[in-house]
Amino acid sequence: YNGVRAKQIKEARGKFTLQPKEKDTLILTVKPEEYMDKLVEYCMVKVYSMIRVLDTNQTWTEEDDFVMDKPRLDMELVGEAKRKKLCQVKVSFTNPLPISLTHAFFMLEAPGIIREVKKAYRDVAPNEKLRS
Repeated sequence: YNGVRAKQIKEARGKFTLQPKEKDTLILTVKPEEYMDKLVEYCMVKVYSMIRVLDTNQTWTEEDDFVMDKPRLDMELVGEAKRKKLCQVKVSFTNPLPISLTHAFFMLEAPGIIREVKKAYRDVAPNEKLRS
């Protein structure tokens, strides 16, 4: 996290009344189409909440953050990996989204072994499984 504020995804405001010792839950539903184009690197989302008691003007604030689950890349070594010899790795991925992925690419890093390898890939249709 670099401290730079990203795009706001959603905001909710409202008034409610609680009796002493009473609890309540506020649920804010966010649909994929509301956040997909606003995600930042690593898919981190930060949630802020603030409550003010009208009678006393006291406030309470809280924040939480989480990282969105990302689909798994399956990797399989082809043959054996031997020191100072080339080896192959098969990578597969299923697009879980209801939209096509555009400008897709695979990037492989193996620090101390090879430099970063980036391989462009065609657009990936919804629910399509691809292999590289």
